[in-house]
Amino acid sequence: MGFSVAIASFRSPDLLDACLRAVVPQARAASGQVVVARRGEAGELEALRAAWPRVEFAESGPAAGVPELRGLAMARAPEGDVLLTEDHCVVCEDWVERLRGGLAAGADVVGGAMGNARRDRAIDWGAFFAEYGFFGPH
Repeated sequence: MGFSVAIASFRSPDLLDACLRAVVPQARAASGQVVVARRGEAGELEALRAAWPRVEFAESGPAAGVPELRGLAMARAPEGDVLLTEDHCVVCEDWVERLRGGLAAGADVVGGAMGNARRDRAIDWGAFFAEYGFFGPH
């Protein structure tokens, strides 16, 4: 069965570019598709499509949050498994293989460890723990 990587994106195009550089080669090597739901400035989507011609981009409304972006990307994904990430995430070199392996072993949902890339300000740590804290060790 096929799979897609669905990416919610509203941050800097540079962050999305780093994410795509990590995700696209893995997805292509395993015959998967990458779908990005993007909230951004006018003209950004055209530039992203030109830079990433094998990635499907879906434009959202200006007020879409991460849940809406995830839903839009998932709705554009073809039949099969969907691996979720966000534009500020740079996945490890075997991320697709690991997640697909867990799904092939019969899991309904597969997740992994996360680290905080923005560590300088207390507000960055607060946002990290609020959004991802339940994925950490307990």
